[in-house]
Amino acid sequence: MDRTIKVTGKGKVSAKLDLIRINISIKEINKEYSKTLEMVSKSTKSLKETIIRAGLDIKNLKTLSFNISSQYESYYDKDNIYRSKFIGYCYKEKLYIQFPNDNKILSRVLYELSRCEVEVEFSIVYTVKDVNKIKNSLLEKAVEDSKNKAEILSKAAGVSLGKIKNINYSWGELEIYSRPIQDFELMKSDTVESYDMDIEADDIDLEDSVTIEWEIS
Repeated sequence: MDRTIKVTGKGKVSAKLDLIRINISIKEINKEYSKTLEMVSKSTKSLKETIIRAGLDIKNLKTLSFNISSQYESYYDKDNIYRSKFIGYCYKEKLYIQFPNDNKILSRVLYELSRCEVEVEFSIVYTVKDVNKIKNSLLEKAVEDSKNKAEILSKAAGVSLGKIKNINYSWGELEIYSRPIQDFELMKSDTVESYDMDIEADDIDLEDSVTIEWEIS
């Protein structure tokens, strides 16, 4: 029978949020398909011009999803029969743009979005530029923690710690983000000349774990 000890180690790091990501959604409906395509072209052009006015590189504006679908509305007719009628073609597009965590840049982007000809919905997310660096640091600390615990336990039990027999780690997508700004509404007004943001996003604490099985003798 193999003599082993199995220990779970935890890695913890505090990540400084150095990147801002603005998720943008556009949705418009038109009864004619050709008009819908025209709206797509107009919306894309307007949004790109908005990003350029904000002083950002248009190459950083990325599309997450895009689709045009037929939309129907359900109703009951005069005979109380459930029916549906065609209301138009719905154009939906989701995009995002990222830039350094800088309040001046954020202020410019929000101000230009408020002047954009296209109605947009958006959310502001703070994240990190080098996600892999954070992931690697977490794993290193988790393995180190497992080894330290295994050495303490084996010493207390009067046995010797041997080679690693197995490492169990559940690979998953590590989400590193914070939303300190919520329910922010853009004001389309001639009296609003700028947005002066003064947001200091707090560091985010992250944790990951790994289980290592060691031979003991």
